[in-house]
Amino acid sequence: MSVVGGRVSAARRVSQTPNQALQWTRPKRRATELGRSAREGDRVLKRMALLAMLAAVLCAGCGGNSAPTNLPPNPTLSPNAPQDQPVDAKGKAQAEEYRAAIAPYVEKGRKTYPEAKKRYLAGLPAGHHFFAVANLRDGSGTSEQVFIAVAEIKGDRITGRIASDIIGVKGFKNGDPYSFPESELVDWLITHLDGSEEGNVVGKFLDEWQKTHPRK
Repeated sequence: MSVVGGRVSAARRVSQTPNQALQWTRPKRRATELGRSAREGDRVLKRMALLAMLAAVLCAGCGGNSAPTNLPPNPTLSPNAPQDQPVDAKGKAQAEEYRAAIAPYVEKGRKTYPEAKKRYLAGLPAGHHFFAVANLRDGSGTSEQVFIAVAEIKGDRITGRIASDIIGVKGFKNGDPYSFPESELVDWLITHLDGSEEGNVVGKFLDEWQKTHPRK
């Protein structure tokens, strides 16, 4: 189940006008003063470069998605597993209609997630795989609902790889590492070796919803 949400609110850019530099002249200084000033300038530049390197190290991975890259590959599902049926909600009205329609099912998925998480942490049977459903968002305001093949859950954070083909959101692709807090969970799914599944209440609802809301 992949769901592309329409642009609900346009992304805003904040433009900042740079401060105008004040231009002024100094009286000419003697050579010794100029040499000392140059050495001090070199030291300032070195300190600035060091601080920039430190800031880069500290900020590495501090974005919204700080998932590690050394995750296992996405699992191979049974050929009997249900096929993905994307829903494309274009525009604010369609996006709001979609969100209102799935709201009770998202609530149900979140309520049943703790038990599914407990089973995952205890160890699922061979051939069973755990997926979480999350919303990806890009800078344009587009959002897309995708499966995440869960690789680990630590505290209240879910980490895995995107397991859906991306339709509209920019900057992501199938197989990319992704990490998000449980508070953003939309739904969950456990697949079985024979292709059957548990959970996915939002996806199962959407399979039926699409029959009366065909894409135009």
